[in-house]
Amino acid sequence: MLIRSLGALCLISSVSACVVVKDGGDDGAGGGSTTTTSGGGQGQGGTTTNGSGGAGGATTTTTTSTGGSGGGPMCEAPAGVSDFEIGTGATCFETLAPLDIVPLNQGPQGGYHVWLGIGCTDCGDTPVLTWGALDPDTMMTLANTYENTAVIDLSNQAWPQAAGIFTNMPGFTFDPDNNPPPAPGTHVILYAKLSNVDGDLLHEGQVEIVIGDTVVYDPCAEDPNAPGCGNDGAGGAFGGGMGGAGGAPTP
Repeated sequence: MLIRSLGALCLISSVSACVVVKDGGDDGAGGGSTTTTSGGGQGQGGTTTNGSGGAGGATTTTTTSTGGSGGGPMCEAPAGVSDFEIGTGATCFETLAPLDIVPLNQGPQGGYHVWLGIGCTDCGDTPVLTWGALDPDTMMTLANTYENTAVIDLSNQAWPQAAGIFTNMPGFTFDPDNNPPPAPGTHVILYAKLSNVDGDLLHEGQVEIVIGDTVVYDPCAEDPNAPGCGNDGAGGAFGGGMGGAGGAPTP
């Protein structure tokens, strides 16, 4: 939430890592103590969807620090939606109409993606999502991309939804001559299937979108306490205290 935001997203395909994203965390715990002048940073936030969880208090040269507050807003139910919807959205689900323009996100590791959003009222709390992107001319998976499979969490929302789901696009910033990203105006088909844990198909669908302008996606700018952003609780050079953990997800 990507996976920022956005229901639990545990990738279970052979080429994907497991990422957990939960909604609405409680308050963050206090930061750790330190006895050195090189204190640790803030603790990792508890959520990445619908508002960051509480950041741990920054450690100082004193013996204690306090935690921040956490928990984000619930996503509202979009108007006029059906039982199953394929959309977009980084934090909350946003509806898509055919040929809508969707920004292309340039990620911090040199790749590109667009956000996928899913809504389903009759799929249960944790259906299995299979998704990807197709070339409309060939109906084949886009070059240098792949199909993903994940268990998503549709609970804790007034209208069951998940957003901030990475959908890979071609291209690398470090090799634009050989691997360019799709140009603005390129047509792409986003597809998604929802199944239960037994493999029974619940819903499937697709929507054709048009790639828009490229925007830089910087998770650290949106959440400085996200893992890997330098404020995730690592101690100082001389053993500074670790920041407090972020809020636990709301059940």
